[in-house]
Amino acid sequence: MSLADSLWEEDEIRDAVIAYKSMQNDIALGNKIVKKQIYKTLSEKWGRSEKSYEMRMSNISAVLALHGRSWIKGLKPLSNVGTNVMAVIEKCLNEAEGATDFSSAPFEIEVANKVKSGKIDKPIGNVHPGSRQSTITLIARDPDVKAWLLVNANGVCENCNCQAPFISSTGIPYLEVHHVKRLADSGADTPENAVAVCPNCHKALHYSESRDVIVESLYERIARLER
Repeated sequence: MSLADSLWEEDEIRDAVIAYKSMQNDIALGNKIVKKQIYKTLSEKWGRSEKSYEMRMSNISAVLALHGRSWIKGLKPLSNVGTNVMAVIEKCLNEAEGATDFSSAPFEIEVANKVKSGKIDKPIGNVHPGSRQSTITLIARDPDVKAWLLVNANGVCENCNCQAPFISSTGIPYLEVHHVKRLADSGADTPENAVAVCPNCHKALHYSESRDVIVESLYERIARLER
């Protein structure tokens, strides 16, 4: 049996994921990408058709979409493979960028205390947030940014303009902060890249089929947001 007809090895999937992430990085930097050339390079290395790599890239998009992550336009999510392959793709994505955890108890308490004070100047934030290594990769967020966003929103969702659904256990209106360009996608932890939204709108910003439309609406309506 030829390689072209065989099951995919983990190393092959890893190479596809690395190529996918490289394309995403180039797109974020404004660099031109030629998908066909990338498929050709992978095809020459592993002996599969270029079309098979295009489909595998769409499988990678599907995993990203399931996690509410951005995927490359033109590579529409395609979940036409078994759960084992999807699990390997997920594993390779985690290897490529690290699993992320954007919050912790000390962070949230610090945010709540700042919000309760009601007085906070607009922070600069971190244009290029650092990280520290643990068993997972933790994005080093600035509590001043979240606190400022919550004070600025004053308990009202910046997307649907509805009141926060409840008062949280920390004693403040419950809104969630969404980074318009995800931190895991090299987005900035700044007020110019984040909004305070209700849980429903937050889920929509991650998982709705219309999330691109919602994001465009945020950019149009909220003057501080920067692309």
